[in-house]
Amino acid sequence: MQWTIFYNNLNNGGEMEAKNNERTFRSFLLDLLFILKRNLILILVIILLSGVVGLIVDKNTTPEFTASERVIYKAEAIDNRESDPVTDVSTMFNYFATVKDFVKQGVVLDRANYYYTEYKNSNYGSVEEYISKLVDKVDKDGNVIEKGNDTYTPANRVDNVYILKNKIQIGNVVDEAFAFSIKYTDTNKTLAKEKATILAYAFKMEINMLDANDEHVYFPHLETDIMVKGIDSVSQNITTTKILLISFAIGIIVALLVVAIRTWLDNTVKDRDTLEAITGVNLLASIDFMEEN
Repeated sequence: MQWTIFYNNLNNGGEMEAKNNERTFRSFLLDLLFILKRNLILILVIILLSGVVGLIVDKNTTPEFTASERVIYKAEAIDNRESDPVTDVSTMFNYFATVKDFVKQGVVLDRANYYYTEYKNSNYGSVEEYISKLVDKVDKDGNVIEKGNDTYTPANRVDNVYILKNKIQIGNVVDEAFAFSIKYTDTNKTLAKEKATILAYAFKMEINMLDANDEHVYFPHLETDIMVKGIDSVSQNITTTKILLISFAIGIIVALLVVAIRTWLDNTVKDRDTLEAITGVNLLASIDFMEEN
């Protein structure tokens, strides 16, 4: 009997504690909502000011565009060679890193700057149209039917520097061939695309000349080829939407911090429960604040 009474009291005590916790949590939420409501205008003002600051930052920020040109360094085994071409493929994996680094070499940049200078001084409607005049025209069997008009030689390199080494990035691409991307960054979206396209073509020409001069010394059992796939993406480092989202997020955080500090510093009594807790005296009655008409 005594154990039953103890068990019932224990259950009742647990239920009462749970109800007290529930009331405390509900009271906390109501207090929080009351504080937010009382400071709503202050919160909105801080958030709006942060949005204004974001617009000012956006107006004074120059975005950068990065154009990405996909390049594939393709290798195919030559079946009529006596040695096993697999050895060359294995060697090529180690050599491929050097091929990518070759993009930033002086010979590639010299050729790219020559092409870019010539393109800017021409009347071509697009950089693709300009490059098409440099390329040999071939028939379906691969025979050259019209020679391209590529006038570049190391001797006639230009002093103008449009394509800068520090603006070039090399990105990896997982592909069935040895592939990567040549990226160029500029504050002008069109110029970023033009420079990336010309840089990729200059790289292609220099690699092809290197292979031709070496007469397959590096890879005697492989036919290598550079395929420039064209611009596959243009990304912008920062946008107006991103700046505003960051500004509003910072504004909300600042507003909540200001409200929290303001509430913490406020030592006035707002309700009867707080007054009873401070004084230890039960209040018989209270008169709510009434605004004058």
